[in-house]
Amino acid sequence: MRVLLSVLLAAGTAAGPAMRHTSAGTKAAQASLLKSSDFTKGWSGTASPQTGVHLSCIGHSVNGAGVVETGAAASPNFSYGSTGPFVSENTSVYATSAEANTYWQRAVTPQLVTCVSGVLRALAARGISVTITSQGKLPMTTSLSHTAAYRAIGTVGKNKLTYYVDVIVLGEGKALTSLAIISIQNPTSAKVEKALATLVASRLSVGPGVA
Repeated sequence: MRVLLSVLLAAGTAAGPAMRHTSAGTKAAQASLLKSSDFTKGWSGTASPQTGVHLSCIGHSVNGAGVVETGAAASPNFSYGSTGPFVSENTSVYATSAEANTYWQRAVTPQLVTCVSGVLRALAARGISVTITSQGKLPMTTSLSHTAAYRAIGTVGKNKLTYYVDVIVLGEGKALTSLAIISIQNPTSAKVEKALATLVASRLSVGPGVA
């Protein structure tokens, strides 16, 4: 499952934002992240590469021209049991709110669901049988300036297990964050996803460097 989380929203063919990370930008990105204390007993977490949001993929190339990323951070990969949910968060902070808004407008479109279902297609590239059965937007609201959510569903492997890949993208001020939530056989409840999005939104709205 960590493989799935690591390939989620992998970089596409278009040039992304310029990377000019600063200490302040990195700290601002870290301030939004989910941490172990946010989860109840039974959850565990493993370290992940410290990268920001990736909203471009094959089939959805997003131009980062004129946008500068000044900070990036990622939460641990959290998991609950062998079938999930599996949860991870990535945050990027940009030089200005205008740049963050520009990147959102370019990246967070209906075509972004192509990147979400791309997680399952990545398994097919490894020789695992995959059939995408559904993909589209999910209902989600927060208090932030920008909120969007997507789901891709597919049957995977010889046992035809059903995988649910959900991505919630949030934006406020200079920051954009993505939550990846994956479950096997049963979708993650809307209540859990809403709670996670609300928690992250509260941190984005008050975090340093995002106003």
